[in-house]
Amino acid sequence: MNKFYLYLLLLLPFGAQAQQYVLFDTSTINYKSKLIGYYKTDPYSDKMDFIIDNPDDIKELIVSFTAGAEQDPQMPRDYYIVTLSQNNNEVKSWTFDMVRGCTLYEGRSYAYDVKKIRKLAKQNPLRVKEVTATFKTNEEAEQFLKKQQLDRNLLYSKLNKVRHEGQFTLRVPRLTTDPRIRIATDTVRKQLSRLAAPGTFTVLYVNNRSVAADNKHYTFTIYSKKDTYDYLDIPKWEKGKWGAIEATVFLYYRKYK
Repeated sequence: MNKFYLYLLLLLPFGAQAQQYVLFDTSTINYKSKLIGYYKTDPYSDKMDFIIDNPDDIKELIVSFTAGAEQDPQMPRDYYIVTLSQNNNEVKSWTFDMVRGCTLYEGRSYAYDVKKIRKLAKQNPLRVKEVTATFKTNEEAEQFLKKQQLDRNLLYSKLNKVRHEGQFTLRVPRLTTDPRIRIATDTVRKQLSRLAAPGTFTVLYVNNRSVAADNKHYTFTIYSKKDTYDYLDIPKWEKGKWGAIEATVFLYYRKYK
């Protein structure tokens, strides 16, 4: 089951006394709060999911997640996610390394007995159904999500809003044998600024194996409005096909069978 999203952690250096930075205010937890655990590794899906909706139990568990001794943070090998939701919206999340036995939270690592996670899953099993819906505008997506919030079985929701109307690939000739990526990027931005207002487009340099082998062009991904794409017409600049970007709603419902 492809559940929720992979939460990318910024594993930064930290001081020995870091507990003061990770204290979480549990006073806001009430009967509308849910603590949901799910295994990101597919073979363990469902068998390791849990849900807890008792406010007192949630408060006690959250405090325990970062109560262990701090360790040097490392990227998790086998990770499990626990999410705190309020009114079906995510408030906080914790990542557990099921191999090393620790909690990763806000760039820090704490020793944790991961057997407790397995016990929670056994005592509070959860089954989840995932639904994805796409819309042409943010407004349509928001209206749909508002109606779904009335469903008592809805556990969690996420709305990826549309920032730009669409995207396209742009290939720009290289004028020198030595790569001058920054200069080329600035040139593309300058040309687009003549067609569109600041903040209405984004320029990203593409760096992968296929484009790295091309020593005659720079390749960019452009996010913009459709009319910016239409008006862009520079000799020898190669525009790819236009692709519209849709607002996406991710919904996760509790499944009883």
